[in-house]
Amino acid sequence: MAREEIDRVIDRLEVIFREAPVEITDKVVRFGRATTKDILAELLSKVEIDGGRFGDFSTNETALLNAFTKLDKSLSGRDYSNIISSYLLNVEDVTANQIKFAKVAKDEDVAKLLKSPSGAQVSIIDKTLFDFKQVGIKLYFIEPVKKELFRAMQLGASIEETRERLFSIFADDKILHRWAGQTANDGLRALSGQINNEIGQEFGFEKYIYVGGLVEDSRPLCREIVKTYNGELTPKELNKVLSKYRGAGYLYPNTNAGNFAVNRGGYGCLHSCYLV
Repeated sequence: MAREEIDRVIDRLEVIFREAPVEITDKVVRFGRATTKDILAELLSKVEIDGGRFGDFSTNETALLNAFTKLDKSLSGRDYSNIISSYLLNVEDVTANQIKFAKVAKDEDVAKLLKSPSGAQVSIIDKTLFDFKQVGIKLYFIEPVKKELFRAMQLGASIEETRERLFSIFADDKILHRWAGQTANDGLRALSGQINNEIGQEFGFEKYIYVGGLVEDSRPLCREIVKTYNGELTPKELNKVLSKYRGAGYLYPNTNAGNFAVNRGGYGCLHSCYLV
């Protein structure tokens, strides 16, 4: 098949990889802001306040614990569930475009092959969802908000200072923002790589296409593939490159040619890999 047709499908996938993490990040941050605003407003209506500051901690402790419970429950509410659903729609788009990729790159109809996700695909999806539902979202949203509210109540901090410190959690340069984008990026690119890897193993392939440009802090492995091989290399050439960088701290453990389409240049890598 003409390379132009392959590139068009790759371009559609790359649009998903660029836009979906931004969309998910925006939704997560807006959810966090709105939830925190509501919880703080409710808390302020129920606690003792003295001169613009939180009053006696022992008097306000029950209200604080109730706020913590509401914060925890927010992750199982409709608003956050809608964010998870929007991520799963991106998962469906990736799968649909990989079916198109197989049709133009391999001249094969893989709809039946991809009718149900493989165990490896499910593992990638579940890992990402677990991070969004249990790990990262609690570590970078729930716990920081709880910590700040507890600090404010215990110290009798001013309401205004507390509000400022709480909402600084959602600033663009804070870890919640980076985590949400990287988690969505890694999950979608890894899933795409896994599907493409399964297609390649089923129908054969001759080379790897590594898609994406370079930035100032691009990793050495990515730089070598893009600059030395112009983003296209055979399995033998990829093994040569990987042997050079094996053990590099930025790579996932045990990265090899067999899983490179999934692992790529490691955590947060903005490149994609396709087997053609």
